[in-house]
Amino acid sequence: MKKKNGKVGLHVLVVNVMLLAGFFACIAFVASATLAQTGPGIITIDAPGAVNTVATAINASGVVAGYFYGSSGDSHGYMRNPDGTFVLFDSPLGGAPIPTSINNAGVIAGWYGDGNFGAFGGSHGFVRTPDGTLTSFDAPIDPANPMPGTLPFSINSRGQIAGTYSVNCSDAQLAISPPVFPPCNNGFLRQPDGTITTFYAPNFQGGMLAAIMNESGAIAGYSTDGQSQHGFLRAADGTLAILDAPGSRDTLIAAINSRGEIAGSFRDTTNTPRNFVRSPNGAFTAFDPPSACPGSASAYALSESGTAAGVYSDCSHSYSYTFVFLRFADGTFASFFPGLNSGYQVVAGINSSNAVVGTYQDGNGGLHGYLRPGNAGK
Repeated sequence: MKKKNGKVGLHVLVVNVMLLAGFFACIAFVASATLAQTGPGIITIDAPGAVNTVATAINASGVVAGYFYGSSGDSHGYMRNPDGTFVLFDSPLGGAPIPTSINNAGVIAGWYGDGNFGAFGGSHGFVRTPDGTLTSFDAPIDPANPMPGTLPFSINSRGQIAGTYSVNCSDAQLAISPPVFPPCNNGFLRQPDGTITTFYAPNFQGGMLAAIMNESGAIAGYSTDGQSQHGFLRAADGTLAILDAPGSRDTLIAAINSRGEIAGSFRDTTNTPRNFVRSPNGAFTAFDPPSACPGSASAYALSESGTAAGVYSDCSHSYSYTFVFLRFADGTFASFFPGLNSGYQVVAGINSSNAVVGTYQDGNGGLHGYLRPGNAGK
C-alpha cells in the first residue's frame, strides 16, 4: 500500500472524474486474479460482468453511480441500489458513459466521448432519469473551437447541472506555462428545461473547473490566472467571487454543501500542501489528518453535516500506507482502508449519512468500487 506524498495541483478535482476515466482506462483490461479483500465494514462494488469497476457518486439514499469495463474492453454505466442490485446503461451515442453525480431523486449526470479528438475531446453531457430516459446535451460550441468538450460534474435535487466546457484559447491563454488542462474552458449551469448559462471566474486565463454545486445552486471550483490557482464561488444569483485560503499560493475547492461550507486544499507560504474547511461566514480552518505524511492529504468531498473526506499517506508506519480519512464537523478524525493490499484509491463522494464511496486498486491491478456505510464509526 505504498503511496508517495500527494501534492495539491491543478488536477486535484479531476482525479475523481477525468483521471478515473483516463488512468483507469489504461488498465481497463487488467483482470484481478484474486478476490478483492476489503477492510472491516467495507462493501466491495463490482458490477455484473465487470473486470474493473469504478464508483463515482452517491446520493442521500445510498444509491451509487459509476462505470465499469468488461472483459472485451467494453464500458458501461451503472447504478447500484442499496439492496445491492444493479441497473446498467449506455450513453446515447454508444460512447463510454462516465457518470459524475447522482441527485436524491436518482437522476444521474455525466459525460461520454464520441471517439473523436482524443480521450477528452469530443465529450458530451448526459442526463439519465430513473425511468431510464437518457438525454444528451452540449454547452455552446465556440465557432473558433468546434471540438465539443462538455463535462458535467454535479447535479442537485432541482435538476440543475454544473460543469465545464471547452472554449477557444486566446494567444495569452495558450502561452501559460505549464499548460493547463483542459487547455481553455468556462463554467456552465444547465437548468432542468435545458437552458444553459455560461460563466467564467475573475482573473480567468485558461484553466477553470466548475466542479461542484449544492442544493441551492451555488457552484464552487477553481481557476488559474496564469500563475496560481484560485478557488471561486458562484452564488445562486450569479455573483462570482474569488475564495483563497489566507496566505495561500494556490487554493483548490473540491466540495460545497447546502449550508455553504466548503472543503478543499491549498499550498501555504512554505509551498506545503494543506487542507481546509471554510464556514459560511468566511472563516478558514486548516487541517491535516493525524500521522499524515507532510503534504500527503487531499480533501475531495464534503457531507451535508460538514464531514470532509479524502486520502492521505500514513507516516506512523515503516511504509507510507494509504488511508481514507474523515474529518468530522467537531474536528475529530476517523480513517479506514478501502481495500486490503490496495495500491491505489480514490474518494469519490460522501452523503448526508457519511457513507463514503470511491475506488481502489487491488494487489493484482484490478479496480473495485467500495462503499463505507454511513455513520460507521461516527
